[in-house]
Amino acid sequence: MAKQQETPEPGQHDLLPVLGEIADNSQRLIHAIADRHYATSGIATPDPLNLGPTVLELTARILSDPARILHAQLSLWQDYLRLWQNIGQRLLGQAVDPMVEPDRSDRRFRDPAWDDHAVFDFIKQSYLLSARWLVDTVNGLEGFDDKTKQKLDFYTRQFVDALAPS
Repeated sequence: MAKQQETPEPGQHDLLPVLGEIADNSQRLIHAIADRHYATSGIATPDPLNLGPTVLELTARILSDPARILHAQLSLWQDYLRLWQNIGQRLLGQAVDPMVEPDRSDRRFRDPAWDDHAVFDFIKQSYLLSARWLVDTVNGLEGFDDKTKQKLDFYTRQFVDALAPS
């Protein structure tokens, strides 16, 4: 039987052209969908808020620094491990301080059940950790003009708020 030749795993420098190609193919696909939409409906854009270019720019910034995104994902993962540990301790009857709490102005989690019941507390803290992570990660990306930064922050917060478990 012939030995199969093993291919080495690509390093980060090998990955960047592949990610760039994925971004290019994605952009072509989005344009093809928009063109087809225009041809069948006569409406110039299925993107009335003109978010497409902003999302493409966001994607390009993310892909340009995969190490930063990997670090952010590892940080979120570590936070979730600590959250699981805290909830486990709480279920065993230990008093544990919350890892993250909503802003005082956030009325969504004012009902005492969000704090009194471990499962609801886990859901609340899980949401708050993810929301903070996403907003901080998007806002931490560099190279955007002020208008694009404001647009990204606004729509990221809208997205995060829409996912709230409350």
